[in-house]
Order: sequence, then structure tokens, then C-alpha cells
Amino acid sequence: MCGARCLFALMCAGSLLAQRAEEPMREGVYWSQGVSGTTARADARRLRVATLGDITVSGEERKDIAWGLKKRVRAPQAAAARRLLDEIVLETERRGDSLELSVRRPPGADVLAALQLSVPRSWREVALTTESGAIEVSHIRGTVRVETHAGPVSLTDVEGRAEVRTGGGPVRLSRIRGMVRCFSGGGAIVAEQLAVGGELLTRGGEIRVREAGGSLRVTSGGGSVRVERARAVRAGTEGGLVEILEASGPVVAATAQGPIRIHRAKGVRANSGAGRIQLQDVSGSVQASTGLGHILAAPALTGSLENWLLTTPTGDITVFLPSNIAVTLEAEAGGGTAGIVSEFSAVRVRRAARGAEARATLNGGGRLLRLSAPGGTIYLKKLEALRPPGERR
Repeated sequence: MCGARCLFALMCAGSLLAQRAEEPMREGVYWSQGVSGTTARADARRLRVATLGDITVSGEERKDIAWGLKKRVRAPQAAAARRLLDEIVLETERRGDSLELSVRRPPGADVLAALQLSVPRSWREVALTTESGAIEVSHIRGTVRVETHAGPVSLTDVEGRAEVRTGGGPVRLSRIRGMVRCFSGGGAIVAEQLAVGGELLTRGGEIRVREAGGSLRVTSGGGSVRVERARAVRAGTEGGLVEILEASGPVVAATAQGPIRIHRAKGVRANSGAGRIQLQDVSGSVQASTGLGHILAAPALTGSLENWLLTTPTGDITVFLPSNIAVTLEAEAGGGTAGIVSEFSAVRVRRAARGAEARATLNGGGRLLRLSAPGGTIYLKKLEALRPPGERR
């Protein structure tokens, strides 16, 4: 059983009730002990937890807090282990409208502690901090803020804002209804069903987002970035693929070294230091450039087209254009007159000082389509005609 000092500390610290302690057990070089109990919420509106190991918090339809603490210490003998285990104490304190739980440990001891909490779902805010360990939170109606110096983080079914910070570890976010801000010092970030959107940043690891109802800013220091669906996206990585499958608004994408693929967007700015750029079913204003690689682009067959500028100094550019598109073309490429190959008869290619150039008004002319590939070839391919917005095949 927990010693007298442990019981006294718990009673003095706050309203921890119905405590039950298991007998210490030997686990290799460690001794472990489980302690559990309940504590009253005492009408607090915010919950703050500080500990030194893993934290698991689950929101439920309840009025009190049920807790379990798994303690582990390294000690040569049972008596020494018991003394150390007794000094690992879960304390509670009320400060204003906040209920604070903290795990106290003996100084200088080799200690591990995992804390599990079943709490009322209706907290206005839940803030969790651990020195080193995993954090898992689910089914909370208010704002959730979590921080771990090193460890994975998982948040599921949070109705308020979500703020995550981990010094190094993967992050998984699912069914977050408020704004999200997430930072990992070195780990992957995976997000599903972000109702609003937010900012995701990792210094080393991939970022994958399945769906965001609002605008996203995603940045990786060295990993691929993939967004399946969002309203607007600003994405960047120092090395890897940037892929946006569908955005109802504008997309800004950049990678220092890697390809860019944007499959649907209304307005695009894409830049790769070295990599292929592929744009498909895009509309609005488009600017794309790569320092080393090819560019392939095809506009949406419905929707408005604005000015386009595609540039690559060392690769080819291939543009698929609807047969009835009204644009004004300006193109320059290397390789003499063979540097521009067009399926549109209105395009006349002539030799220029550094290769080939062409200027043409297709179907009466319109917004500017400017293509520059001084070290490659430009291909103009003909597609089916543009359709009015809303028209079906």
C-alpha cells in the first residue's frame, strides 16, 4: 500500500479521493506500482496537467475525474524502491477557474510515470505538459493545448482549438473542429478532418492532410507534403514532393528540391529549385517555375483562365490547351525552330537569337499565356473544347 507520507501529501495537496494502490512489483531493473483514484472537478473550467511521462486523457459524460498513475523507479532493493515510489505523488490544486494536477517526484531518482485521466468532456480548456513522453487526448469540447519535450502526440475529436508542440515525435490529428497549430521538432504530421484548417510545421518529416475545411499552411524541413482536400493551401518543404489533390481556392507550393503536383486549384504559384512541376485541372492565375526539370500544365475545362507564366531554364514545357481557348501566346525556347512544337495552326514559330519564339492570338486572343524554356522544348497540345461552368459532358 502507499505509505503514510504519500497519503498525507495527497490529502494536503487537494481533493484526491478513493485512492487505491497496488503492491510494488519487480520489472527487470525497475520496480513498478499502480495507483488510482478519483477527484472532484470542483466547478473548475480549465484543466492543467504537468507530469514527467506519458499522458492519456479521455473525455466522458461524467462530473468527476478518474485517474490512474503507473509509477516506475530504479532501485537495488524492495525497501529502497518502496521509499521512492511513495515519493511519486499526484497532487491537485485549485487556482482561479483552473484545476491543476501535477506529478511530484523524488529529486535525482531514475523515475518513470504514466498518467491516465478520464475527465468531463465539457472543459473550456485542457492544457497538458510532460517532460518526456507520449500524449493522447480524445473527446474534449473545449480548447486543447499539449506540449512534450520528446514524444508522439495524438488528438481525436476536439471541438475547440488544438495547439500541439513536441520536441521530437510524430503527431496525429483527427476530427478537430477548431483552428489547429502544430509543431514537431522532428516527426511526421498526419491530419484528418480538420473542420477549419490551420498551420502544421515539422523540422523533419512528412506532412499528410486528408481534409481541411479552411486554409492550410504546411511546412516541412525535410519531407514530402500531401494535401488531399482544402480550401486554400500554402505548402513548402526543403526537400521532397509537394502534392495538392484538390483546393477550392489558391495554392502556393514550394520545394527546394523535389517535384510539385497540383491536381485541382483556383490560382497557383509553384516553385521548385530542382524538380518536375505538374499542374492539372487548374484555373485562375498560374505562375510556375523550376530551376531544373520539366513542366506539364493543363487548365480546367470549366472555369475562368487568367494570366499564366511557366518558366524552366533547363527543361521542357508541355501545355494542354482546349481547342476553343481564347489566349494570347508568347513563347520562347531553345533548339531553333524545332524548339516549339504546336498542334494549333495559328501558332507561327520563327528563329530567334537564342532558339525559337512564337507569338499568337488563339481564338481572338485573351489573357496572356507566357512560356519560357530557353534550354528545352515547348509543346502545345490540343484538348477538347472548354465548357461553360456547370455544364456536364
